[in-house]
Amino acid sequence: LCPLIFHANSIYKISVFNLADTFYKTNLMKFSNETFNGLKTGIRSLYLWNCENIDLDASLLNRWVFRNLEHIHLECFLRTISIDLFVPFKRLYQINF
Repeated sequence: LCPLIFHANSIYKISVFNLADTFYKTNLMKFSNETFNGLKTGIRSLYLWNCENIDLDASLLNRWVFRNLEHIHLECFLRTISIDLFVPFKRLYQINF
């Protein structure tokens, strides 16, 4: 996905359902890895529901799209979480599993 689709919008919460990376199904959401310093987004909450075998990394949690992120709710099976993934998110105060 191109991060520009979230520029200058009033989206407060994003819920993503049914991401999977298994031998029988691959359904992933990944952002392009370009720098968008001027990107203005209001996304404060991210909910990942019923996801299976996904990698929580910068391609999913793009630092420019989710720069104002305060809350992450994960109800899924994670394969990995990248080291230092949460460092760019200065407003993030709550992660629920």
